Amino acid sequence: MATEGAQLRDGGNVTAAANYYNPGNLAGPNSSGQYLAVKLSGSTDRTATLANTGGESIFGVLQNTPESGSPCDVCLGGITKAVGGAAITRGAQLMTDTSARLIAATSGNQVVGFALESCGAANDLFTAYIVPG
Repeated sequence: MATEGAQLRDGGNVTAAANYYNPGNLAGPNSSGQYLAVKLSGSTDRTATLANTGGESIFGVLQNTPESGSPCDVCLGGITKAVGGAAITRGAQLMTDTSARLIAATSGNQVVGFALESCGAANDLFTAYIVPG
């Protein structure tokens, strides 16, 4: 069962670039953006958008489900729930997939954390340790 623990958080200093509140087409709980990886926008200061390139650096993992322009609560580092993009074995290094989910890291990609528990299948929640930077 996915859990959360000590976190370094950005509790709303960045805003959402899109509607992550139950838009019906994302992999997070209730088809929201919650517990998906986010990065800072390349075009607008202090704005978070979902990670969309496999193996990229991230800002953190989205903790809430903000509407476009609303504050984002982001786990920048620490223990968080996360959405898996495939089956993952506990202890595996993690990277992003193209849908902002976390998967087992492959060579040459940015490691963003470690799996603290196994993830059974794509779109399942699991516990991850996000590594800042």
